[in-house]
This record gives sequence, C-alpha cells and structure tokens, in this order.
Amino acid sequence: MSPHVTQDALSSSEGGRPRTVHHGERAAYAATAAHAQALADTGREDEAYLVCKEIAAAHPQSGSAQHNCAVMAERCGDFPAAVELARQAMALGTNGSETLALLARALQGAGEYRDAALAYGQAIRCNPLDGAVHRDLAQLIWMRTEDIDAATAQLRQTLRDYPDSPQLVAQLAKALSFGKRDQEAYLLLVDTIARASVADPVLHISASVVARALGRPREALDHAQVAVSTASGNPAAVLAFCDAHLMLGNYSKVAPILERLHLRLPNAQQVTARLATTWRLLNDPRYRKLYNYANLIRIYELPVPDGWLDLPTFLTDLAEALQRSHTMRAHPFDQSVRNGTQTYSNLHRSRTPEIHAFFAAATACVGQYVEMLKAIPSPLASRNTGRFRILDSWSVAQRSGGSHLNHVHQNGWLSSVFYVKLPPAIFAEGRQGWLNFGAPGFDTRPILEPDHVIQPAAGRLVLFPSYCWHGTNPFVGEGTRLTLAFDVVPIE
Repeated sequence: MSPHVTQDALSSSEGGRPRTVHHGERAAYAATAAHAQALADTGREDEAYLVCKEIAAAHPQSGSAQHNCAVMAERCGDFPAAVELARQAMALGTNGSETLALLARALQGAGEYRDAALAYGQAIRCNPLDGAVHRDLAQLIWMRTEDIDAATAQLRQTLRDYPDSPQLVAQLAKALSFGKRDQEAYLLLVDTIARASVADPVLHISASVVARALGRPREALDHAQVAVSTASGNPAAVLAFCDAHLMLGNYSKVAPILERLHLRLPNAQQVTARLATTWRLLNDPRYRKLYNYANLIRIYELPVPDGWLDLPTFLTDLAEALQRSHTMRAHPFDQSVRNGTQTYSNLHRSRTPEIHAFFAAATACVGQYVEMLKAIPSPLASRNTGRFRILDSWSVAQRSGGSHLNHVHQNGWLSSVFYVKLPPAIFAEGRQGWLNFGAPGFDTRPILEPDHVIQPAAGRLVLFPSYCWHGTNPFVGEGTRLTLAFDVVPIE
C-alpha cells in the first residue's frame, strides 16, 4: 500500500476547536506527501518513510499524516512504530476499515497475533464486504491453527448476511482449497454462480482454477470462457482459459493468444511461464531461449559474511535466527509451500545481524549474475540496467512431507533460493527435496516433467529468472528443510 493523502488531511482540531488551514499549508503538505509517494513507487521506501515521519511530526493532529506514516512504517518492517502510528491515527478520528486493517497487519508483523485477529475483526465490522481483510484474517487463523473451519468461521458468518458477494465467496473458496477441500470450494462457487442473475468473472475465474485443481479441465474451460466473455482482456481470465486448453492438449490454439498477451505484458512472469510451456509442448526452439538453464541458472557458494570465521558457523547462527521467525503451524494462502511455514515480513528489512549479514554477502552474488547477463543474450537483457534492488524476502521451513508446488514469482525479475539447513533425506535416493525446473503448476496433455534439477547443499545460493517454473520434490523423514529466498528487480 502506498501513502495516500486525503483532501482534508489537515482539517483537524486543536484543543477541541477546528484549526484553520491555509491554502499554502495544504499545498505544502500535498507536495511533500507526493514526494513520499514518488519515492515509495520507485522502491525507495526508507527515504519515503523518513519523509512521512517529517510530515507526521509537523502535523501531529492530522490523522491522515499518522496513517500514511504507519503505512510506510509497515512497509519498512518497523511494526512497533506502525502499530503506534495507526493507533494515533485512530485516536484522531481516522478509524475506518483501512486504518483498522493497517493496524491488524502491523500487529501481525509484530507477532501480536491475538490483537491482530481482533483488529481484523473490527475492520470487517466496519466494512463487511472487504474481501482482502477477510482473506488476511482467515489466513492468520489458518496459519496459527491449521484448522480451516476455524479460519473460515468469520467468512461464513458474513456470507450469511451477504450470500452473493462475489469477493467473499471467492475468498472462502480459496481458503477451502488451501485447506485441501477443493470439492467443497467448487460446489460453493457453482451454487453461487447458479443463483446469480449476471455472470461474474471473479466467480468464474475462481471456479476455473478450482476445477483445474480437481482435474476437471472441461469444466475449467467452460468457466474460463464465461470469464473471458464477460471481462474482455482480463489477464487472469485469459490465463485461466489458456490453462484449461493446455490441460486438454489444445496448445496450438493457446500459442497465439499467449504470444499476444506477452507482447502486451512483457514483464508478467505468469504469462511468460505459460508461453514457455506452450512452446515446449510445440517443440518450438524459442523455449530453450527462455529456459536456457546452462546460462540462466547459476549456483554460488555464499561468501563467508564479515564477522564469521567460516560458512558452517554462519549457517548455524543464521538457522537459529530464522527459526525464531517461524512461529506459525501451517503454510500461508496463495503460496507454493506445503507441509511447512513461511515467514510473514520482508526479511530484507530485518535488523537481525545474521540476516543482515546474509544479504550483504548474497548481494555480491547477485551483482556477479547481473554483470554476467550483459554478455549473454537473453529475455532478461531488456530490463538489465546493471543496477538492482531486493524486492522481497522470506524464509520457508518444511517438515517431513514438505514440498513446493511448481510456481513462478510474478513480481520478480530474478529469483533465488538459499539453503540454510537440510534434512538427511536430501542425500538419500529419489531426489527428495531437490529443486526442479520446467514442469508447470498444472497438468498438461501430455504431462510435462521437470527438465532440469538441482540438488540442494547447505550454503548454496541458486539464482534464476523469475518466469521459470520451479518447485521441489517432497521429502520424508527427520529434520527440517530451511531456506531463505528473495526476489530481485532492476532499478530503472
């Protein structure tokens, strides 16, 4: 979320009396806030946060100024400050659902899970139809309890009052799917669609995705066709349509559609990944230009960070630091992790010495990769400015049975995985827990197997294009598969 300044941002009171706001003061406020917005939009969140702090200090009676500063505090991982600022904004009268949801996210980031759930509940009471807040509350409860009924209780209660809300139905269906109840999710969607007087693309896209997960490509295609016809040009609808056709083996039909969409959205990694899959099915040589594993997947041993004598000692310390952040029981929604947990906040913002040291060392490896790209013609070259920043970072801890579903990183340019700690099964027969590339996140006809694999090793950093399909095999046995990953984007 970016800082947002309302027109009445300075229309506050002092001592219970309205304060007169002069035009020049309002203009200066708006100009400074616009500067913060521009900094945030270009990835300079730390600088934007400093500007927002200055605005909040200069206008202590402005609820909007405190809210906007809380937004940037949350984005920068300063969760205690975000909590305090959001509460100040609410005390000044900025207590709508947006600020309540912001408070809830900040509390969750600070590890105050009970209070976060209460704040999400307040935000829902303020705006019962906000699907995003329902999702966040359901996800928090699911990750803490691994109980999908408890996680969806609020959604179900709200749906009794608003039974035909497409956003709420779609969120409930998504939650059920991540709780391994795809059939129940599909029946919910189909029942709601049948009652609707007008076809809703949100519901049909959701139904297509769930039907695909159930292995029912004909139904998936039927729903996707409705979505495409009612939301012309919607990329999610087009991708659902293409996925269903790929499951049915109609890849010749899909290729021109994806090629046009790729021209329209050249940096949409989900589109590029599906185009690559289609070219692979068609034996099109362009596939190997996109998935040029020899050149575009690079493996580095992490340099020993400053302050540590050797890499094994650093990995032990880093593992302990990361494991303190794994406080949940279940995987989040909308992520590839299964039988494991994923950290909530952007680890690149962490002040923990071990994590900070990791990024100092890993950034040198990314720099080598980016420099290497200058000499190799590739689809990545058009965005390569020679400068980059880490967009987001997280850690995954998997137990026995853990895996990653095949996926891509939509918001990245380059993606990564770093192996911190590995279970014994990694070194046994069967490539348990290995990293796979090339197999799409859904079945095609014929089914495509991975066409490149990498064995994990503690201290190994793997860098690759964000549009590459990748996932992991499950492993069985004792131990934890602990990783740290991040996405990189170019600085334009």
